[in-house]
Amino acid sequence: MTVTTPQKGVPVGSAFDANRFVRRRSTYVYPISVTTTSMGIMIFLSGLAGLGDASGSGLHDGVAFVIVGATAAVLGLVLSRYVRLAKRISSREAMGVTTVVWCTMIAISSVAYLVSGELHVEGALFESASGLTTTGMTVLADPAQASATLLIWRAVSQWMGGLGVLIIGFGLLPLFGGAYRLRGGKGRPGPSGTLGTKFGEVVRRVALLYTGFSVVMFVAYLAAGAPSFDAWLLSLTTVSTGGFTTRAGSFKLYDSAALEWVAIVGMAIAGSSIAIWWWALSGSSKRAFRSVQLRSYLGLLVVVSAVASVVNGGDADDIRRTIFTVVSYSSTTGFEVVDAGTWSATLDALLFSLMVIGAMSGSAGGGLHISRVRLLLLYLRRVLVQQVHPASVVHVKANGKKVDEYIVTHMVSVAALYLALGLVGSIGIATFGGQLHLSFIAAVSALSNVGPIFGVDATLGAVSSGGVETAASDGTNVVLEMGGPARFVLAGLMIAGRLGVYPALVALGDLIGPVYAKTKWATHAVQRRRSYTGDVEW
Repeated sequence: MTVTTPQKGVPVGSAFDANRFVRRRSTYVYPISVTTTSMGIMIFLSGLAGLGDASGSGLHDGVAFVIVGATAAVLGLVLSRYVRLAKRISSREAMGVTTVVWCTMIAISSVAYLVSGELHVEGALFESASGLTTTGMTVLADPAQASATLLIWRAVSQWMGGLGVLIIGFGLLPLFGGAYRLRGGKGRPGPSGTLGTKFGEVVRRVALLYTGFSVVMFVAYLAAGAPSFDAWLLSLTTVSTGGFTTRAGSFKLYDSAALEWVAIVGMAIAGSSIAIWWWALSGSSKRAFRSVQLRSYLGLLVVVSAVASVVNGGDADDIRRTIFTVVSYSSTTGFEVVDAGTWSATLDALLFSLMVIGAMSGSAGGGLHISRVRLLLLYLRRVLVQQVHPASVVHVKANGKKVDEYIVTHMVSVAALYLALGLVGSIGIATFGGQLHLSFIAAVSALSNVGPIFGVDATLGAVSSGGVETAASDGTNVVLEMGGPARFVLAGLMIAGRLGVYPALVALGDLIGPVYAKTKWATHAVQRRRSYTGDVEW
């Protein structure tokens, strides 16, 4: 006697058993499968593109990346056949998904670097974190000595990181209102509403704008005289505000005024919100220029560039390089055309401030973001006014509208967490071998996803042997003689900064929470709370 399923009437165990093909809904597994497939495809294509490099380890690296990419893509596709996205995703789960996706991307990229044999474990993890968080730091002592495959993937990983943060920011994270649509609600006003009302529509438009801007920058770099390979990689790292170049001296070695002006314009656009791009291209230019955040961003670039040019002085070339440096730090791209450490302490302080403030919200740039800093200043103004006039009612406003108190509270908490992470990170780097003053600048640079460190190159001195990770014997490419623990601290800061600090800490709390709940300290905390409140349960 055969047993049939109630729904389909197909004998159990047959080739057409419906129960064997039921796709379970999952909050985390489905995003992991999609991420694994996407990463595999991009690594595979990077390996194919690098197969033409017959010099040194070029062919070996290309084959290694092709194998890793194909394997990851197949695994992701197989996994996606058995799971699908959950119907409802809470705000907390959305933050957890974001963190899991980024960690998955870093893990897969690290495997590709390890299989190629060019980097060891520490370097592979650091290079992957730096690339996918669009940070300009690198353990490659001289990128010109690396294979074409490594250079291509390093640039592509930054491009993917920039696209990923835009898609997640506009379509998923509750900080932008996107998670409300995934939960089935009507959503709330926010940047996601400017690009569409559905998640798929937002993703398509973001990808179209981002890819189109990349093509424009590639053509512009070509027209300015860059070699085709360099123009391609520079366009990817400019649009993503990544700042990686194929040369150890960044833009210094190009020595081209045309290339520098192209980069200045590209970095300034990349540091602005992609919603501004959409408004400008869809015929709503007036709406774009009415944005207080855009006016603040452009005003900051103009004022700081003018002040820095006057203080620094020099001829037209010096002024151009000054503007280049200001835009690079403000957009958190991290390209370098001059050694900023040779400037005065006043200009160094300005650059450090730009690095902390960062780019506009809704861009691929890092830092606190213009909108958060502006709201924080308005909040501090309100506190000062209420100290003088306790009975006064002062509202924090943005674009002429009152900002909800929970948003103000969130902005203040993010700023406090940013400061705390910067201090803790700098202490950690100094503890594990970095110089104290450079450790603080390095921590903030990593947290803001910038890369350069004042007065020194962004290359971190490698301590391992073999491969392109080994620094030059004369030490000219070595910035900080730091070991693995310090690099892990920097990598953690990059990830926290890329995810906006708060989601990363929420995910960390969810990971540590179950473990902490089983400890005696948690039990004592519950007992104390019961004694204070008299509650039977907590």
